[in-house]
Amino acid sequence: MAIERLAHSRAYRRPLDIGTGTGVLAMAMAQLFRAHVIAGDNDPLAVDVARRNIARNELAGWVQIREVDGFGACAVSRDGPYDLIVMNLLLGPIIVMAPAVARHLTGDGRVILSGLLRRQARRVIARYVALGLRLESRITDGEWETLVLRSSGRAKRHLVANGDGVRRRMPVGCGERGAAGQSDI
Repeated sequence: MAIERLAHSRAYRRPLDIGTGTGVLAMAMAQLFRAHVIAGDNDPLAVDVARRNIARNELAGWVQIREVDGFGACAVSRDGPYDLIVMNLLLGPIIVMAPAVARHLTGDGRVILSGLLRRQARRVIARYVALGLRLESRITDGEWETLVLRSSGRAKRHLVANGDGVRRRMPVGCGERGAAGQSDI
């Protein structure tokens, strides 16, 4: 629902799905935004399932699946910043990855956080607000809560100029083919 609501307000051109699982949210973003989506998961089985689902739905040209552990991989960092980041995860990873989310989000970007219990929402909101984001909306469904946060432009950014002239955030050591000279995909 949150992705669909955002699709009515503006076009998102650089969406990212962290913890993609089956790839369903990445596929929804590709279809709603008609944009290329980067999707990652740290579970090789989930990556395999997501790739098969994307192929079955004829979205292989729109969704790129990567086996990554959050934002630590050069494969995710070098393609940012992202104007929409979606994470349907447990509380722990959502809290731990908060600084990376803030760093990889465009100045007017949005974050959708789901997989949270209502009683966890206050803690998540406090963490993200402390990093320069603000709560834009929330969707409650029984005990579950989905949060939509917006960048306030205050998050610290680490930008580097790439050969294509686009300034992107990139961790130290990430080159064109990743830190070790190999693809992170």
